[in-house]
Amino acid sequence: MAAYEVTHWRIEEKVPGMFLTVFISIFFSSMFIGTIGNYYAMNTQPAWAAYKFVPTIGMLLGNTMIGVIFGIKSVLSSCIQTGDQIELYLSYGATRSEIVIPVLSKAMRAALIPTINGMRLFLSS
Repeated sequence: MAAYEVTHWRIEEKVPGMFLTVFISIFFSSMFIGTIGNYYAMNTQPAWAAYKFVPTIGMLLGNTMIGVIFGIKSVLSSCIQTGDQIELYLSYGATRSEIVIPVLSKAMRAALIPTINGMRLFLSS
């Protein structure tokens, strides 16, 4: 449901295969972090015990959705705004990694803004 909401309701631009990519990234990152967090931080045995795993996954999915939305919107807007420049670099022989690094660094900054702002509230009190 989280991937469906991100791809169909929150992002205006549609890219082929976006749902599957968003689903895989949200599912595996949330399950991995949720399992590791429950096992080591909360000492839950087994790590997927429902009384702690369900609330943890709910919080993780909410935060992950926000980060994915900001990241995808940043990547798509960067590609739309600098599309001519990207095509120019590619025509001059730039590799895909040379083109992608500035776009992804900007997207990572945008995706981490809500998480950093949330941590700032905890650190200031």
